[in-house]
Amino acid sequence: MARTKQACKNHPERLTSRRCYYCKEPICGECQHRLGNHLFCSTSCYYKWRWATFVEKINPKRYIPAAIGVLLFLILLGIYWSLRNEVIEIREQLAKQTSHTSNNGATDTSLIPVDTVSTGLINEMKITLRIPPGTAILLERDGKFKRTEIGNGNKITLNSIYLNHGLNKFKVWLVKPGGHMQLIDSLGIQFNSARIERLSMPLSSVPSARNKIALTFDGGSSNKKTELLLNVLRDENVRATMFLTGSFMRHFPELVQRIVGDGHQVANHSFTHPHLTTYEQNGRQDTRTEVTRTFVYRQLLSTDSLFFSLTGKHLSPFWRAPFGEYNREILGWAAEAGFRHVGWSDHLDTWDWVADTTSSLYRSPQEILNYLLKYEEKHRLDGKIILMHLSSERKKDFPFQILRELIQRLRAKGYRFVTINGLLRKPVSFVSYRDTKR
Repeated sequence: MARTKQACKNHPERLTSRRCYYCKEPICGECQHRLGNHLFCSTSCYYKWRWATFVEKINPKRYIPAAIGVLLFLILLGIYWSLRNEVIEIREQLAKQTSHTSNNGATDTSLIPVDTVSTGLINEMKITLRIPPGTAILLERDGKFKRTEIGNGNKITLNSIYLNHGLNKFKVWLVKPGGHMQLIDSLGIQFNSARIERLSMPLSSVPSARNKIALTFDGGSSNKKTELLLNVLRDENVRATMFLTGSFMRHFPELVQRIVGDGHQVANHSFTHPHLTTYEQNGRQDTRTEVTRTFVYRQLLSTDSLFFSLTGKHLSPFWRAPFGEYNREILGWAAEAGFRHVGWSDHLDTWDWVADTTSSLYRSPQEILNYLLKYEEKHRLDGKIILMHLSSERKKDFPFQILRELIQRLRAKGYRFVTINGLLRKPVSFVSYRDTKR
């Protein structure tokens, strides 16, 4: 049966049997648009048809559970971030309210971790026992006799028994008249400290610190050209990390004052710059016989004490081993004293300390500059630590002469010069609890 003709929706004087595929309105030949194998009165109706077809195919109802799930996730995420921001705000308020005061009376409002450094908790134990008069007790530690006490019929207390990080083995012996020894007890105590483990990890670079470089300078026992070097850093507005020995501080207190006044970070480089391992003798990093926990403590804590007497401040909790000699044992001892080792990045010892021009290690100032710039082109310097020295025993060609150009050229490449704290995401700024009796 032929379709009844009706008046065109746009031209009433024309009769037509054709209709728009979407809105079903009559359309004459002039109003017809053939799109997608169908006739439409306009492109608008065509796109409406396409959308309706798409919706019919995908069937949105089946996605309703997923949409609800996404919505709930977004709501929970919003609640989480809201609570997180509140916690951060509360922490900041607590940090301000409970800010601690250092020995020089300066208030430190930075948020610090609760650990054995900040709280003053020390890793010691004591043993209390009663033994007959005329006898004595011996305390054995790791196979060596350490303490002796004579009994008087009352309780005897062995105080300040220091616990090493890890397993501690003790034996308590009773010594009877005539010298006969009897084992009273043996103790195995495992002491673990997250702080010591953290500080025992040596630092040589921070790869995540993009576009940041740390210039570090060791100060041993000389001040030759140090003033001129510091002038360059001040002129270029660069803050560096200075690893100073106690000898340097004792001989050049005015330079220490200037370094602090210029805003540089000051860290520990031991007191007398001793060899700590046998590397110089046999190429191995074995602890030297004379190097003990007490020796390392004195080297680090005496330097910190001298710095405090000069400036009223403690050193930053970082140290650099003289000659770069250290091992896991020495790192642990330094960590117990509150210091983490900071070395230098691979291939970034400038050898600026070499004064002998006939040495294969000698580099002229220009060679030092060219080497660093070439290394940057090949490997980048993001988060790297560069080793230089505050003084030089050279008679000419002093390494600091290229320092200004090095800073300016690396800045032109987008780098920023920061301290070791500046490389770290969470800068370390605590005052260590250090018992100098050990």
